[in-house]
Amino acid sequence: MTTKKDLVIVILATFCLTFTLFTILPTGSNYKASSTGEYDPWSDYNDDGKIDIKDLVHTISLFQTYGTPINKTALLLELISRVDSLNASFLNLGAYLETRITSLETSLTTQQSRIDSLNQTIQLLETRIIDLEYDFSLLNPYIVSYNSTYNATGAGTTETLSWVDMPSTSVDISLNTTCYLLIMFSTQARTDYAQDSIMVRVSIENATYSDIASPESICLTPTVSWELDWPSTHRHHLGWSSYSCNFNEPSLPPGTYTIKVQWRLLNTALPIGTGYVYYRTLDVIALP
Repeated sequence: MTTKKDLVIVILATFCLTFTLFTILPTGSNYKASSTGEYDPWSDYNDDGKIDIKDLVHTISLFQTYGTPINKTALLLELISRVDSLNASFLNLGAYLETRITSLETSLTTQQSRIDSLNQTIQLLETRIIDLEYDFSLLNPYIVSYNSTYNATGAGTTETLSWVDMPSTSVDISLNTTCYLLIMFSTQARTDYAQDSIMVRVSIENATYSDIASPESICLTPTVSWELDWPSTHRHHLGWSSYSCNFNEPSLPPGTYTIKVQWRLLNTALPIGTGYVYYRTLDVIALP
């Protein structure tokens, strides 16, 4: 068991030894250890690259201390093992990243190839569209234009002097080139009296053009004679009858036109009645 006397002796011995060493050893920045032993970094407590009195003093100051010893070799081996493990993990991560990068580059190359293929397809489609537009522009003047209307509402007129538009019996048509116009009209018609006949014609108009299709007029409701004597003076009108007639415009310039049926009464004697139409259809075909 360590006594106070022993502790005093140790302290005095340490002081004497320290004083002797500081006296004997030279000082200066160029001091080099004269020992021929191998440098042990574990003994260099202040890590200044040399084992000197400062390290010895530190060791003496720890004299008679106790604790759990450390296996420095085992600790070093454990550290080396952990470093090796980290290096292996790093290498594995590098290999994974390399594989992943290669896979992504391959995928990118594939996607780029698909994009290039799509771009080529788009270019081909654009070229095809241009070709079709050109073909259409060539064919456009030769396209047949057509329009029609149908009405099932009755209408009447008593007009005998002027041509008036027949209600709901007109169409618009647009022409890209000069066309032959075929106009077909059909209706049911009748008059109140035998002396009245319904006359119809077709008007072709736009802001700068106005014409009457051929023939200039057609009679829809003829009368019939009761042959009592010749010439007959006794006449009868027909009831509701169906009529169909065609008109044409041989050469109509390009443009947009309104094609409409007009009508009036042709009266040969008083009184003046009313002319009627019912179901009616108007068809217009433009032939280049």
